[in-house]
Amino acid sequence: MKRLSFEEIAVHPASRSEQSTAPGLLDAVVEHHMSGILVVQHEGAILYANAVAKHMLCLDESDAGCQLFGHPLLLDETVEIDLFQADGTRGLAEMHTLSIPWRDGQAFMVSLQYSEDKIHLREQLL
Repeated sequence: MKRLSFEEIAVHPASRSEQSTAPGLLDAVVEHHMSGILVVQHEGAILYANAVAKHMLCLDESDAGCQLFGHPLLLDETVEIDLFQADGTRGLAEMHTLSIPWRDGQAFMVSLQYSEDKIHLREQLL
């Protein structure tokens, strides 16, 4: 069986027909994914954030659509970003960005994953 990339899944006809036959199923998968997942418009406004992304970026429900994503987006590259929690602790995350179709246009899908092992290594080196 061929393994599909994120880009192929976004435009794959089967994924669209399966989504229409099981409304909410894809939403549930994304919302409960272990990575932070954001949809960011080209101007930088966050259009969607799953629960993990909200936690990582200290966002609440009222922030959707009015909060700007404050990191530069580099397409198809994985970069490391510093994250600071509400309690002041620092974290390190890997960020990967793709261009995706969104509603009537294009947007960016941003995935975030904590890199705890790298932050411990960085602290040991400093």
